[in-house]
Amino acid sequence: MKNYELMYIVNTTATAVDEGAKVVGFITALGGKVIKEEFIGKKKLAYKIGKAVEGVYSVVNFSLDKDKIIEFRKKIALNENIIRSLITVYV
Repeated sequence: MKNYELMYIVNTTATAVDEGAKVVGFITALGGKVIKEEFIGKKKLAYKIGKAVEGVYSVVNFSLDKDKIIEFRKKIALNENIIRSLITVYV
């Protein structure tokens, strides 16, 4: 398993805690393990994303098989409440 870091922005119309639980659920459903979860809080966006001018930032460190990371990216992309996300390898 490789370690990854996911940073994502949740639309303010959704509950960040619920979306965080969904993200953790995606990771565990794929056989991964959450190392650390951190809610950074609501911040104004540098530019509009769709109609959103602010969002709730969160970071999750997790481990997952590299074969399953593509499927995880698809699940994150299909969630309409997550307006931006970035997955990097965490060392």
